[in-house]
Amino acid sequence: MRYRLPKGARVLRQPGNRTVKNQFGEFTLAVASTAEGIAITSAFVVNQSRIAPADYAAFRAFLRDTDAALAERVVVDLGRAP
Repeated sequence: MRYRLPKGARVLRQPGNRTVKNQFGEFTLAVASTAEGIAITSAFVVNQSRIAPADYAAFRAFLRDTDAALAERVVVDLGRAP
């Protein structure tokens, strides 16, 4: 996904690159500044079609870590006076 910022706007804060990987799968988040704004790429792969009940807690932790990475926000200053 690419976000083009309006003229005069600038990114104040952006999520860092993240990788969450374990026996259930892998999630990656890549964030990069571009000349026009910001580009964000993510991939989510679950490599098991069934999760054993004994593994539910660990699988939930994997999903929670993935969700936390996606919840990080991009903060933009539009460059306008109040």
